[in-house]
Amino acid sequence: MHQLTDGRYVLRVNDQNAPFPADKIAALKATKAEALRERSVPADASLEDVSPGMVATLGDRLGQPWTTEQVLLGSRLGEQREGRMVPNLMGLLLLGIDPLHWHPRCGIDFIRWEGTERRTGSNLNIVKRETIEQPLAILIEKAYEVIRPHIRQRQQLEGLLFSERLEYPTFVWQEALVNAVAHRDYSIRGASIEVSMFDDRLEIRSPGLPPHPVTVDDLNRRDKCTSRATRS
Repeated sequence: MHQLTDGRYVLRVNDQNAPFPADKIAALKATKAEALRERSVPADASLEDVSPGMVATLGDRLGQPWTTEQVLLGSRLGEQREGRMVPNLMGLLLLGIDPLHWHPRCGIDFIRWEGTERRTGSNLNIVKRETIEQPLAILIEKAYEVIRPHIRQRQQLEGLLFSERLEYPTFVWQEALVNAVAHRDYSIRGASIEVSMFDDRLEIRSPGLPPHPVTVDDLNRRDKCTSRATRS
């Protein structure tokens, strides 16, 4: 993002300069502040708080048999302090032995509701509730395992044969879950990611606002444009 001599702000996207409203600059600064929080180093953090098993798993997936120090430094998940490597907050959440020690609500709450609305008290309609608490590096994978059995299969006639289709396309709900974990505001410590499944929909709520410079108004305008294009 750049300010021109005539006072206008533009956002560089590939080889184009896109107009950028000045009122969104504060939002971008807030995003940088969030990144700094995630890279902050807790006072009592040490290399012993990082799980060797998680480091090995990550190394296998990347095809790089790295040491813990190499993983932290190469992925910006830690830094050198007084001659020793220490993990930052995101390193502890991704690869920590006990991520809940560093963030009490960094997991995912899955709730299966009976019907199409939330009810409480004597009419409570929760069929199943499970809290998934794992290092972020495997949290999404574990959440898949918990949620997948609750996604129903539907039979649909195609020509002369019936085919089975999942109620929700696998890529769609898994991608939504990835975005919820990747883009949540980890400075919010009093709420978890919440996945609520109803008879007619699946809701995924992630603490915080959309990643800047995207706003809720931008998303609403996009929805309206898509709806108009669909109707036309």
